[in-house]
Amino acid sequence: MWTKSSGLKTASAVIKAAEGDLGGIIVSGLAAAAGVVALYDNASAASGEQLIPPLSLIASTGNGNDRQIEIKFPRPVHFFNGCYLSITTTAGTVNVVVYHK
Repeated sequence: MWTKSSGLKTASAVIKAAEGDLGGIIVSGLAAAAGVVALYDNASAASGEQLIPPLSLIASTGNGNDRQIEIKFPRPVHFFNGCYLSITTTAGTVNVVVYHK
């Protein structure tokens, strides 16, 4: 059903610079990271309407690389202006893949 993947993102990035639908998100590699992952209805910046509530990340005291969050939306989340991924961490790397069309 979802025709596109953002590919692996480890930093804030434009997912799509036009209208579309959000189908799901996978967040992994939460080892030393504490921070927030958010998606905005915006073609170029972390501002405007948030498409989903921000995902707050809590730092792991262990390896953490096996931790993964997968969210699949039962109905597509529509965005009008584009989709911008914001990743803010205090340390470590967060891996994110966004599914959209």
